[in-house]
Amino acid sequence: MPQPKYMVTWKNNESLLVAEDAGLSALIKRLENDGQTADSPIHVTAQINHPKEITAESLDCFKALALAGAVIAAHVPIRKGINDDSFVLAQLLNQLSLAGAVKVSFFIYRPEADAREKLCDWSMPLKRAYEAVEGAKALAASIGNRVKLLMCHASGKIEIMSIDNGKAYLKYHQSNVGRSGHFMMLDCPEEAIWFDDLPGSEFYGKSGNNASLM
Repeated sequence: MPQPKYMVTWKNNESLLVAEDAGLSALIKRLENDGQTADSPIHVTAQINHPKEITAESLDCFKALALAGAVIAAHVPIRKGINDDSFVLAQLLNQLSLAGAVKVSFFIYRPEADAREKLCDWSMPLKRAYEAVEGAKALAASIGNRVKLLMCHASGKIEIMSIDNGKAYLKYHQSNVGRSGHFMMLDCPEEAIWFDDLPGSEFYGKSGNNASLM
């Protein structure tokens, strides 16, 4: 599948600037009309954390960019105390769907290196994050069926397919060592908050190290 040729990213608190930027919409339209994005449409990615961020201003952004021909996606980091609740995430999924987002990905919040011993304020056990997302998918409309829970690890982009009976079932969507599509089944301790916390993950490369092939 062709990768997006053009990528525009904005943060929610700056969304009004995007909506008012006629030049950006005109650029997207011109590229679309010139056929330069026929095989690789322009993707606009928004990071959204909570349903309260779907404001009138952000909806104006979604509408303006969609009318210009952009494909809208949303990245949602799972953050403890912010959106680690199935009902909150389901509400967010439904609002994003109505706003025109065609793709939504949930992400495990990357723990900060200097906060590992005390647990990063935003981090939570992988199992808890997985259960919150699965609950949201069950409550949300059809867009929930297309949602993935991912980790952006140093060794690649990893999907959490399931966590059950102390095991994590994972898949590399993108790998830096030629393992895209590779399936992994690893022990998942209750306290694990990141890929590096899973016994056996060292075979695929810890953060800051070269991944080794099995």
